[in-house]
Amino acid sequence: MSKKSIDTISDQIESILTSIIHDEDVSEKNIHQIDETTIQINEQIYHVATNYREGFDFSAFEARYQEYFDRFDFIVGDWGFEQLRLRGFYQINRRKVPREQIIDYLDDYLKEYCNFGCRYFVLAKEEALVKYNQLRERMSHAKPQSKRPTKNPINTIHQKQQNSLTTNNEKNKRKSRHKRHNQREQNQAFQIKQLGKQQTPQNKKADFEANKVVKSKQKQTQRTNKRNFIIKQQP
Repeated sequence: MSKKSIDTISDQIESILTSIIHDEDVSEKNIHQIDETTIQINEQIYHVATNYREGFDFSAFEARYQEYFDRFDFIVGDWGFEQLRLRGFYQINRRKVPREQIIDYLDDYLKEYCNFGCRYFVLAKEEALVKYNQLRERMSHAKPQSKRPTKNPINTIHQKQQNSLTTNNEKNKRKSRHKRHNQREQNQAFQIKQLGKQQTPQNKKADFEANKVVKSKQKQTQRTNKRNFIIKQQP
């Protein structure tokens, strides 16, 4: 048997073994996509809390996921050079855990270790996401309000929709008030113009007669004054 034949057989065996290992990994992972923002890993439900620039790709996530990430409350995936990288984070009140493994470190992690403006997503365990929102609300009430509010590293899809809806409602209200203000100004201008146009022919005639009488009286007064002046000049 030639060396070329041996190499070919070895390549075929390696390809078969790789395929078998890959199939076993996929079956052992037991990952299912329930809907666009919900997946199930074993018995645990995860929600896509943040999906920046459509960063979540189920197929890529399934290929990269390892059992190691089961211990974390949040899984962050970021893209660089068309490659997906995963990193796990714990809940914000987790004790005896380095700061860089707490989810509040997410913003710093994205700035320091990820490409600027890269696509990324945040997967959160169902109960962890609920607890996270409760803890954030509790912390905001416990601490005195500062001039610069603390940034929430996880702005969930639902929160973004609510914020967008609130912003749109405020814009519509401002447009409506501006429109009503302009309408009132137009109505006032129209009324002023109408008042200027309300002088009928009868009113014009009456004004003409009144002016005529005034001018006649002025002429009579001038003639009387002239006669008096002439009389006074006589010796």
